[in-house]
Amino acid sequence: MRALIRAGSASYFLIGLATVIFGALLPEILHYYGQSYSGGGELVFAQFAGFLVGVLTSPVSAERLGYRGALFLSVISFSTAQFVLALRPSWHLIVLLAAVNGFGFGMTQTVVGTLILESTERAKAVAMSRLEVFFGLGALLMPVVASLLIAIGAWNVSFAILGFGALSLLVMWGRRPWENAQTATVMPVKGSSRPQAGTAAGGDRRGAVLLLALFIGLILMYVGVETSIINFLPSLLIRHIHLRSSVASLSVTAFWGAMTVGRIFAGAIAEKLYYSRYLLWSNVGALAVLAGIALTGNVWGVFLLVLLLGVMMSGMFSISLVFANHVVAGTAKKTTSILIASGGIGGSLFPLLMGWSMDRLAAQGTIWILAMFTFLMLLLLVAIARISRLRGKKAIPQTE
Repeated sequence: MRALIRAGSASYFLIGLATVIFGALLPEILHYYGQSYSGGGELVFAQFAGFLVGVLTSPVSAERLGYRGALFLSVISFSTAQFVLALRPSWHLIVLLAAVNGFGFGMTQTVVGTLILESTERAKAVAMSRLEVFFGLGALLMPVVASLLIAIGAWNVSFAILGFGALSLLVMWGRRPWENAQTATVMPVKGSSRPQAGTAAGGDRRGAVLLLALFIGLILMYVGVETSIINFLPSLLIRHIHLRSSVASLSVTAFWGAMTVGRIFAGAIAEKLYYSRYLLWSNVGALAVLAGIALTGNVWGVFLLVLLLGVMMSGMFSISLVFANHVVAGTAKKTTSILIASGGIGGSLFPLLMGWSMDRLAAQGTIWILAMFTFLMLLLLVAIARISRLRGKKAIPQTE
């Protein structure tokens, strides 16, 4: 199963690169094509609309083509989009290619994530956090590469680099021996005896449906907020504290660097604590940091807060997925697909709001909007934790 983990980690690394590339390059792209921030919102919307389609069609694609075929389809779509984007085509074609790009990494993330969740018997939070570490490494590296390429006036080469990376990933999956994912088992982490996802759902069906609805809202808003941050943070800081474009793009590197470090420990911490307790404290911290960014005008202070924001948000997505699979009745494939799809909706709609806000409000106003949604996430988490407790203590992992 080590081959599965290696291939999955490489896939998440590439997805991390792809997720932040438009955010790192957005000021340059908008300047080159003479577009406003609303145009940038449309670009990110197209990418995550494609992402949503990729997520929703992945179960059908996996059923008809098999996991291998679905991955090949997604990676080929992704690589093709990247190579054409590198040619700097017309604006309308770029928007279309952004959708194809999103389709590719959306299907890849869903298929690989489902493989890992179905193949891991125990310590799912640790397994998913390990994948998320590689996602963070990709998201950390891309802004650095983009900043260097922006400095020499070759920002479009960033897309070509991703295209070649996708082809390398295609070769990696092609060489991997495929077995039945349903029977494959990843060895549990030593010392872990957490129950399998879904086995502790219990309770009535109505409660499970309500919990799923709350998780959908939580993931939708989380991915929307995260997507807005990684795509608009450089632009926000250019307007908020007047940074140069090449320096502002490094804010995404700082954010993802902190996210990556946080994810190294997130799974283990969440396994020791209640999942709900970990998520609640992470959300409170993120809310406080966003408020701090809105109120701070010092460059170093803002970058420090960006680092703290990355730490606070580092494990929220993966632990939310694991928590949902633990307390909501149903298979990992069904629950994971629904929640990732809800994230795609948030990731596509929120950038439209951010683009509108950037054109009409001060940078601080846009940051306060993000803080408002983070507060709504906190309310959803409180409701999820309360309902989980009412449905029985087994609905939440216990410390040993």
